[in-house]
Amino acid sequence: MCKRQIINAGIETVYVRDSEDEYRVIPVQQWIDEDESLEGTFGY
Repeated sequence: MCKRQIINAGIETVYVRDSEDEYRVIPVQQWIDEDESLEGTFGY
């Protein structure tokens, strides 16, 4: 749910602080490319 809100907000990069000196940079486009909800058959 949080990922979906970040994508819908138009945020391009997320920074996650793992410790006081370490952090990760996550490109939101990666979440969009790997979104499982876009796979499969749509409709009835």
